[in-house]
Parts: sequence; structure tokens; C-alpha cells
Amino acid sequence: VRDSLLKGMLGADIVGFHTFDHARHFLTSCKRFLGLQYHSRKGGTLMIDYRGRPVLIAVSHVGIEPQLLKERTASIQVKQMAARLRDAARGKKVIASVDELQRLKGI
Repeated sequence: VRDSLLKGMLGADIVGFHTFDHARHFLTSCKRFLGLQYHSRKGGTLMIDYRGRPVLIAVSHVGIEPQLLKERTASIQVKQMAARLRDAARGKKVIASVDELQRLKGI
């Protein structure tokens, strides 16, 4: 399962993390379990070559505005949508992401 999860993540062009520590643990796991090497490129970007293509490892701190989030999640429309999503995903694992350019749209 572990190898499949790592390989699945490496299927993306960019794998992002909130902190450098999280990225470092991911890179170490790719090296230890998949035998992959990572390296830094000009400008300090981290890359892993996977199946003949580069995968960018990004670190991007994502903050939230608690009051705005509280207000938005209190609306009836959001509550109804959340209930539909919970029903649709019942018994499944859901992985969410944050879009780099539109941080709240990717959730």
C-alpha cells in the first residue's frame, strides 16, 4: 500500500506540502522505499525524476481566515453540500487538495 500511495502521488506534476519537514519526509520515503533520487535545481526547487519525467516538490504554507471560514460554513447551502458529499463518500476515503493559484477553490 505504501509504495502504491507514493507512486500515485508521483503521478502528479507537482506534489505540494505545507512545511519543508513534510516534503523532506516524502523525499526520504521515495528514496528509501522506491529507490528514487531527488535533487535541487536552479532556484532551489526540489525535483524527483520518476518514470522519465520531473516531479516538482513544492512547499507552500496555506493559511486560513478563521472568521470567514466560520461564516461560510454556517450557510445552509454549504451545510447541504457537505451532507451530499458525506453521503456520496460514505465508506470511502477522500483526499482533498488545495489549488496553488486559487487556494480555497481546490478544497
